[in-house]
Amino acid sequence: DRLHPRAHGGFVAQGSLGQDERMQTVHARMEPILRHHGLPMAIYTDNGPPWGTGVPNQWTKLRVWLLKLAIDLIHATPYHPQSRRKNERFHRSLKAKVFAFAALTSHAQAQKAFDRWRDIYNHHRPHQGIDMALPASRYRPSLRPFPNRLPEPADDPHHAEPRSRPHRGRALRRGTADPRHASDRGRA
Repeated sequence: DRLHPRAHGGFVAQGSLGQDERMQTVHARMEPILRHHGLPMAIYTDNGPPWGTGVPNQWTKLRVWLLKLAIDLIHATPYHPQSRRKNERFHRSLKAKVFAFAALTSHAQAQKAFDRWRDIYNHHRPHQGIDMALPASRYRPSLRPFPNRLPEPADDPHHAEPRSRPHRGRALRRGTADPRHASDRGRA
């Protein structure tokens, strides 16, 4: 099980312990967090599911959803945990302070333990990485609200727009081909 925190300047605004890392699970846990705290410009993440496929430049359903929200996914360098040191440090602290001391028997119990620790982490424990300030003193919610309706893709072939330049005296619609193109090959 992985915790998916939403962090900003060391502040963990929310965290949700999930039973799996499937797109539907992560999406269902992220949407209320994004609605409450606003949309970040980007999310820095690893390359595994549901964030990525492990193959560069491949799209997941979660990535498409986030891009419709104008949230960029910044993927860490594969097989290089040093590039994700803040995230790795967060999970190391979480394991050492929450999950190492008690036998947690349910997800609900684990979530309660995390929520208690999150309060200490954000409001009572100074962080060296931000000059011994409390993360709560640095946090500002995003000014970008979650939209009521997701935008549709701009290059939808069902809603083609005229090309900006004519082709042999006539305009073609995007996504269509000139039916004479194949017969034109080889002509001088």
